[in-house]
Amino acid sequence: MTIFYFVRHGETEINRQRRFNGATVDSPLTKEGAEATERLAEQLKDVTFDLVVSSTQKRAQTTAEILLAHHHLLNASVLTTDSRLMELNLGEWEGVEIDSVSEHPEFEHYMQRPDLFDAKSIGAETYESLLARTNEVLQDLRKQYPDGTVLVVSHGIVLRTLLKTLQGIPLAKTREGAPFANASVTVAHTEGDDLVFDTWGETF
Repeated sequence: MTIFYFVRHGETEINRQRRFNGATVDSPLTKEGAEATERLAEQLKDVTFDLVVSSTQKRAQTTAEILLAHHHLLNASVLTTDSRLMELNLGEWEGVEIDSVSEHPEFEHYMQRPDLFDAKSIGAETYESLLARTNEVLQDLRKQYPDGTVLVVSHGIVLRTLLKTLQGIPLAKTREGAPFANASVTVAHTEGDDLVFDTWGETF
């Protein structure tokens, strides 16, 4: 059985400014984002992780480093990165204010119906591409750590899309409900080919 801890990075300056925080933009964690990550670190400090893997983007790496700094069993040398865990690339919308494109014909599809989102129209990555690369990561981790505990630090759209589809929710409905909060953790374990969720989007 593989146990996964999925963490969304702490709040960033771009998050606070309500701009698209995609694959080609990045910004530091806010003071509140770092503090929320430290609270999460306190909750996870006694979990023995066999691997900590982060998106290659700085906001995710910083989050992972804070988690490790508070972890008495590990140190930063155990942190690895994987570019397949990067956030969805939003092309022309990268870094722009969310409200500024609210009248774009693809805005509602992006926000509400990922299955209908015409990514090519704004030079973005498709949700299907995101699912292909992130599912590949999970399959690799399951094979490498069949009896291990793995901490995965990634991004809001990545986790929301990947984990909901693994619950059997169709892509068309993955945007329904509240998004994962910054510095939240979701815990799941494998049972055969399935991923069973023990907690969902907890914050501290």
